[in-house]
Amino acid sequence: LGWIIKQHKKWKESRRLFVEYILENGLKLRFDYDIHFDKSLIKEYLRNGALVLIKTEFVEKINPPPPYNTNSLLSELAGKYRLDAKYAMKILQDLFESGLITYHRTDSIHVSPTGLQVAKEYVNNVLKEPKLLKLRSWGSEGTHECIRPTRPYDAETLRKLLINGTLKSFVNFVYVHFKVYDIIFRRFIASQMEPATVVKTRLTIKIGEYVKTFEFVSKVLEPGFTKILPISVINLDGIEKGSVIRIVDYRIWKGSLYPLYKQGDVIKLMKERNIGRPSTYAKILSSILSHGYVIESKNKYLVPTSLGIKVYEYLTTNYGFLVSEETTRKLERVMDEIEKGRKSYVDTLRELFTVLNRAYIGEEGVEKAKAIET
Repeated sequence: LGWIIKQHKKWKESRRLFVEYILENGLKLRFDYDIHFDKSLIKEYLRNGALVLIKTEFVEKINPPPPYNTNSLLSELAGKYRLDAKYAMKILQDLFESGLITYHRTDSIHVSPTGLQVAKEYVNNVLKEPKLLKLRSWGSEGTHECIRPTRPYDAETLRKLLINGTLKSFVNFVYVHFKVYDIIFRRFIASQMEPATVVKTRLTIKIGEYVKTFEFVSKVLEPGFTKILPISVINLDGIEKGSVIRIVDYRIWKGSLYPLYKQGDVIKLMKERNIGRPSTYAKILSSILSHGYVIESKNKYLVPTSLGIKVYEYLTTNYGFLVSEETTRKLERVMDEIEKGRKSYVDTLRELFTVLNRAYIGEEGVEKAKAIET
């Protein structure tokens, strides 16, 4: 809740005017201006077009991303596909219970030998591209492995097998089940393939009095993992230093240099700052939404309500030491120690009892409680 409130404050304080210029070759270039920028100047910019000041090209190898764990998958589903965490977890539960994916509450990106075999079978026998296979275990083994398909079936094959009855499932599969499965499948197979070699083009472009540098993938030399996980490629043939490119359209809106958080952003932060667990990410978000502390805009941005701000200010003012990130991290570390048998849960509960009483009834009350306990 605090992260969302602070981000909303930064968003309000850095409001800008954004203009996306659409060029005749299909390029889309986004510029931002002061909120009081004179919009009438845009007509002049349209007449003069976009001037290419500098063009540089370089070859780069792009490695495939690792397979998903809970936080990276929920972040992706929320960010790109606007699936809220609670609904996404329901879809993942359906896929898991149908035996189509591995356990979906996991911090790990490790791939087991069984998983490596699934990737090998698909790349060799279905893609028929054995030279693109590059098996990786992606880190050390943990309690669970990454989220991956359990069989070498892509989404289209899965759909056909379910329709003809070869595969049976108690779940009534709808479009979103296949979409989520496809996202998991492609990312996993890509993680077991060769890097891609691409040409990147960097353009420094002037529109009006404003200059900005953009970078694009302009060619794919060796496709590697992009055979299964495509990347965006922009054709920049014919564009050179000094080229003036006609602007054919534009769109304008007010925004901020600091975008509001979406559910995926908050889940990513929880992972980075060691707050919560894969099994609690969705629950934490649904709690602050259901209590009315935060609302979700139609574009899936999280906006704090006046109630949420009041609750947060009250808690941090009166119980700051209890609701801090560090206290949460410390408690989770203690829970891990209890799980490993290195710390007594009874001693931990006694410590917590004392701390919570001190917060609730003060020092005098704590002494009375101790006397009663004795």
